[in-house]
Amino acid sequence: MSHFSPLLIAGCSLVWGLSSCALQSNLAFDEEAFSPADNNIRSATESDGPGLLAREEAASEDAASALTPGSSHATNGRSAQSSVHGVGLRQADSLGGGAAPVPKDKKLRVFIFMGQSNMTGHGRSSDLKPPYNQKDDRIRIWAHHRWEYLVPHRNFGPETSFAHEMANANPDEVTGIIKVAVGATALAAWQPEYNRKLAAASGDAMKGSLYQDLLDALSAARKCSDFEIDGFVWKQGGKDSRNAYLAATYRDRFIHLVQRMRADLGDSGMPVFVLTYFDQKGIENHRKQITRIRANALPIFTFQANVSTYLPNAYPVFHGRLPTLVDGVHFNSQSLLKLGKMTADAVLKHPRSMNQLSPDTVADKQEDGGASVRHQISPAP
Repeated sequence: MSHFSPLLIAGCSLVWGLSSCALQSNLAFDEEAFSPADNNIRSATESDGPGLLAREEAASEDAASALTPGSSHATNGRSAQSSVHGVGLRQADSLGGGAAPVPKDKKLRVFIFMGQSNMTGHGRSSDLKPPYNQKDDRIRIWAHHRWEYLVPHRNFGPETSFAHEMANANPDEVTGIIKVAVGATALAAWQPEYNRKLAAASGDAMKGSLYQDLLDALSAARKCSDFEIDGFVWKQGGKDSRNAYLAATYRDRFIHLVQRMRADLGDSGMPVFVLTYFDQKGIENHRKQITRIRANALPIFTFQANVSTYLPNAYPVFHGRLPTLVDGVHFNSQSLLKLGKMTADAVLKHPRSMNQLSPDTVADKQEDGGASVRHQISPAP
């Protein structure tokens, strides 16, 4: 699930289940420093009431058009065909290890990784040992507007070990990662119908539409490669847990994000994997600790633990307590390697099959005689 940061009280970190400033937690609300704009969230959300979410979806396309005249699909100045490198794609550049075109005779299986600081990752590349710090012909990362080898040279997240695990499981194919991740970022920045007001309320307006960053990367990637999208991995939620309205509407907004992504990609059965701390029993066991740190986290924890109830082909990945850096917030290198492996295990345990597809995808499969289960994003003609 998501990253949630500790409350900062009188210069002390209130960490998971501990109140001493001298102690560090191996489970903290995973999120970076608070933004001054957070004080404005109440006036931009709760004071407007539940109607804000409806207005967000109804009026956002008009707002985007006003920001970028002449383009009905442009968001914050960037169209789907834009060459501008969005904020959400910049961290992935540091994972690139040089240009690596995809072999024509290999199937490219792409996984989308999105989230905030523990998805961005604070693992140190200097901690990596072979094979994680070496080029692998079976692995690619979308970086610098092209496919590159995945070789972290600064920080890394769960994508690194994940890609190696998937490559080992599918040695005759190429595993590709498209990563859109920015620390200390609320879900509003990923909303498909980007609402600048809501993003500004959570301090994220200057980041632009991170969903548009994803579309830009996919559009560029399809021009140079033929690939299938095999899954969407999500690790986020900490910033939304700081506001009651954002937390209360998190479930519906995330469901909409997934539904829109599946529609835009033409894949109503795309698997979704949500990285989160606890299952429902764990939430109940830690309820007092959760509410003591941040009560608004409860609906987010609960939704992510039960995401399969709300979305077909969606699976929670329970990683539990993982060791952090000295900040008590961000997972350390070994934890991120472990998290990536756990994610790969979940993906491999839930291969796409007829009995796991949504009704729309099953209908598609029946109509085309079963010729395709996955919908491909093919190169532009």
